[in-house]
Amino acid sequence: CSHPAVPRTVVVIPTYNEAPVVEITLRRATEFLKTAGEPFELIVVDDDSPDGTAAIVEGLAAELPVRVICRKGERGLATAVVRGWGAARGDVVGVMDADLQHPPEVVCQLIKALRAEDADIAVASRYLPGGGTEGWSQFRLIVSWAGMRLGTVALPWTLGAVSDSGSGLFLVRKRVIEGADLKPRGIK
Repeated sequence: CSHPAVPRTVVVIPTYNEAPVVEITLRRATEFLKTAGEPFELIVVDDDSPDGTAAIVEGLAAELPVRVICRKGERGLATAVVRGWGAARGDVVGVMDADLQHPPEVVCQLIKALRAEDADIAVASRYLPGGGTEGWSQFRLIVSWAGMRLGTVALPWTLGAVSDSGSGLFLVRKRVIEGADLKPRGIK
């Protein structure tokens, strides 16, 4: 009886009413993560979506390296990420939006950067070459820019070098957050 390899990279995908895109997201993420050359797992943390998102993910678990955590009575992107990270067995954990705002193939680039540079965190950015905000409304662009600038001013030594502190796609070495008392509020 063989057992799947313990994943090195675990990507948490928080969901709420993502039934129309969750299968596409998971299949694309799986397709590209296979090229990273190391065992991986996707953990979907669903906030009890009434559209059946969790059931779709459960149906895919037999063929994809995915598991689902369904939270009842809890809501929130940041707390969903923390919950998923707590269940992760890999040495690298991350987060990716379910709505394909960030292409899943970027996760492989982040893994390679993290491993090659021996970095603690790798963040995808909409504001570097290859990124983009195509299709965003003027309001969303302003909110994103203002949030990023606020983070840079509030934490210049921490976020000053991050070009997209509001990114919904990043990886971090689990040892960096182990033992930390993560109490997120809001969406990030």
